[in-house]
Amino acid sequence: MQGKRKTAFISGTSSGLGERTLSRDTSSLTSREFDVLVIGGGINGACIAWDARQRGFDVALIEKGDFGQGASQGCFKIVHGGLRYLQHGDIGRLRESVREQRTLRHIAPHLVHPMPFLVPCYGYGMRGKEVLSLGVMLYELLASNRNELVSDYHRLPSFKILNKEQCLSLAPGLNAAGLRGAVIYYDCQMSNCERLTLSFVKAAAFSGAVVCNYVAATELETEASGNVVKREIKRVVCRDMLNGRTLDIRAKCIVNAAGPWSHVVCDFVSGGRAKSDSCRSVGFSKGVQVVVPQVIAQYSLALESMYRDTAALIARGGRSYFIAPWRGHSLIGTYDEFYTKHPDEFRIEANELSEFISDVKSMYSSRAISERNISFAFGGLRPLDESRVNTEQFETPGQVKSPAVARKDSIVDHSAIVGDGAANNVNNLVSVIGVKYTTARAVAEKVVDLVAKKLNANCAPCRTSETVLPGGVGFGPSAIGDDESEAREFGVIAPKMYRQLALDYGAEMKNILELAASDKSLAEEMVTPYSSAILAEVIHAVRNEMACRLSDVVLRRTGLGTLGKPDDSSLSRIVQIMAAELGWDRLRCEEELAATKAAYQFN
Repeated sequence: MQGKRKTAFISGTSSGLGERTLSRDTSSLTSREFDVLVIGGGINGACIAWDARQRGFDVALIEKGDFGQGASQGCFKIVHGGLRYLQHGDIGRLRESVREQRTLRHIAPHLVHPMPFLVPCYGYGMRGKEVLSLGVMLYELLASNRNELVSDYHRLPSFKILNKEQCLSLAPGLNAAGLRGAVIYYDCQMSNCERLTLSFVKAAAFSGAVVCNYVAATELETEASGNVVKREIKRVVCRDMLNGRTLDIRAKCIVNAAGPWSHVVCDFVSGGRAKSDSCRSVGFSKGVQVVVPQVIAQYSLALESMYRDTAALIARGGRSYFIAPWRGHSLIGTYDEFYTKHPDEFRIEANELSEFISDVKSMYSSRAISERNISFAFGGLRPLDESRVNTEQFETPGQVKSPAVARKDSIVDHSAIVGDGAANNVNNLVSVIGVKYTTARAVAEKVVDLVAKKLNANCAPCRTSETVLPGGVGFGPSAIGDDESEAREFGVIAPKMYRQLALDYGAEMKNILELAASDKSLAEEMVTPYSSAILAEVIHAVRNEMACRLSDVVLRRTGLGTLGKPDDSSLSRIVQIMAAELGWDRLRCEEELAATKAAYQFN
């Protein structure tokens, strides 16, 4: 460990959890007027709720589905340090990315880990390894503080240069013609992005925020504030998506962090009568990733696609696809295309997967890369760079266009709208659209700064960069070794499962192990064709982590379904446990099974 870092912990025991759990109580949402109501429980909304609560605000967070179910779940699991911004000449964004990557290694050490990236180099000039190595060297100079105050385990080594033979030994499926070697640089990967989002939600809740999933805002009711131009939201009308009941929530300031649904939330102002252009969407980039059997075990491989990044001031060639090792398999991504439908209609089509795999196969030869080997496909919607939507220059030789994804976050104070939308000003509404998982905490800090200003609050300073998330306290490299002595202490699980629990839960895995030790039947391991979990995880998810649906457990609380569809027997076993815990009847069980299986069907 280098130096000393001021560190805070979520109140509770040293694990950050103690006896506290996520408990779904919609009555708490209507019991008082909050200082801040955050609409949207993805990574940005979760970070905003956590930051606001830490600064002393009374906070509520609602999410229409499950926490992190939308775009946050659909990310590529990479915590970027901002190397690509060097090509764009955006040094400020690069430094922010470096800082936030370092912060995540500190506050979520169990979920964010170093990952080497292998970039093959062909020919000379801009595509050669000489230019790339100079670029990475410059990046490391600009990011010289990226290893400050992090553990030795989380340190990012300096880059390496490989010759052709070394490169092919690591990535034998590359086209050898013109290959001159490769550069290896280091970024980070999330071992479980769904649980990282949940960790931010838990941090907010354990600090005193009221958080609730499956609560959808349906109307933002306003009234004039002094004159007809300036209005305020007095009441947010919501629907409990689990029982259909109507809820009224009151807050002094509303933060719209609904991601791809942000413009939809804006349209809820006064029943949809006020439609501000500041919230309108011209469409999205639909990003898709796939899971296949492992291609390369220890490195993320960058492959140059046919698409050009016209935003880059210094272009080396096409933008990259990546093949990344993840949970014993490989992730391949990201395939992007224009999307103009309603976010609720997001679907992954079979023809998209076919085109994507065809592109990747043309760049890398591996039996693992084929349509029949896709065990899971997932994705989400990202905002477009609206300044370039009408002058899009991403084209393949076949004139196939690819969207220009926004590179800058958007924070809108609806009391300061000018132009045509000025008549629809709302004093106490802020909208935020983040473009990058890595920098969500920094975006939240800016949003809460704005909220504090709007509420004229003399609040505490932001402490989220130094406060370790639940599960992160006491986590070290020994926790992810196959620690047989630790596993043997509980006498219920195999060392391999112990390691998996450590990566998913960090210090919170003690709660899982204690459940399994108290009831040996809960130590039973469900082994699917792609992954495994123990029954105690299901109980823990329902009792302590607000898992309300089968898909919550399969896709976002455990890793059981993130690599491919679990077998029917495992799904049935989980449904039986959840039915006993939540009082489901047979019809509800059948509905949950059908809905979860639908996540693995591609049209």
